[in-house]
Order: sequence, then C-alpha cells, then structure tokens
Amino acid sequence: PTSNLQTKAAESIEQYPFRTLLNAGVVLTVNTDNRTVSDTTLGKEMQLMREYFGLSGTEEKQLLLNSAAYAFASDTVREKLRQKIEAFDWR
Repeated sequence: PTSNLQTKAAESIEQYPFRTLLNAGVVLTVNTDNRTVSDTTLGKEMQLMREYFGLSGTEEKQLLLNSAAYAFASDTVREKLRQKIEAFDWR
C-alpha cells in the first residue's frame, strides 16, 4: 500500500480499495515494490494493513501464499516459500 499511496494510485489509506477488492474475490498480494524509495519493509506493509483494514492472521497468510504463488522465482523457490508460510503459527 505504501507505494500505491506515494504514486497516488490511491489518494489516501482510507480510499485504498483493499476490502473492496478482497470481497470481490480478487487475488491480492502485499509487497514492498521498491524498499529504498518507499522506505518500507514487508513487516511495515502488513502492519499498515492490520491497522487500517483489520487484516487477520488468516488473511495475512493468504496474501503471502498468493505472493509465493505468483513470485518471479523458480517452482522450487515458490514451493519452499509456500512451505515456510504454511509452517508458521498464524494464531
């Protein structure tokens, strides 16, 4: 979301369409885009999503699984990511 706000893809976090897209069944991911320009980390991005949208552990897990599934990486790397995400305690 940070990059989308900085580039004005969304005017404000309140206007960021996360819940609308999620409820419509759109496959979403959360990422950092350019960490040095946006001065963010994946942890900061997820915290922003938790604060403004009440992101649950289950939703966070699904966003990360989506990211792993669509990553620009080999099948082997994507599978290792998926396994690590699945192994995490999301409570």
